Amino acid sequence: MKEYKTEEYLRERCKAYYHRNKERVKQRQKAYYHRVTKPSLKQDPRPRMWASARNRANKKNIEFTITLDDIIVPDTCPMLGIPMAVAEGGALGSSPSLDRVDNKLGYIKTNIHVISHRANYLKGSATLDELISMGKYAGEIKQ
Repeated sequence: MKEYKTEEYLRERCKAYYHRNKERVKQRQKAYYHRVTKPSLKQDPRPRMWASARNRANKKNIEFTITLDDIIVPDTCPMLGIPMAVAEGGALGSSPSLDRVDNKLGYIKTNIHVISHRANYLKGSATLDELISMGKYAGEIKQ
């Protein structure tokens, strides 16, 4: 009977390969990223947003039924009112970001919208009551 390698053995082997060939692996990852996302990124950030959301849904084991057409990128962030701009190297505060309205639900058409990366970061895991409370507190401090 053939003996299969354990997951732990394979993980250690991959880790060792990475440490021996760090630069080569990074160059491959960079080339893949540019080949897959860069050509259309300036015109349309939706494919990368969709793929990232699909990966998160798989990792978290949550529902994922959206299509590219379900992702609508506005010109300005609906939460902060800042103009949306796609960044070259990574996410900026004004980069479009796919947000789940209710984090208890998955990526379904009625539960997603696009806001700026900054707004999504600020929103984090806060509840609506917590966000309102923060806003009221910030308003009181300024006065």
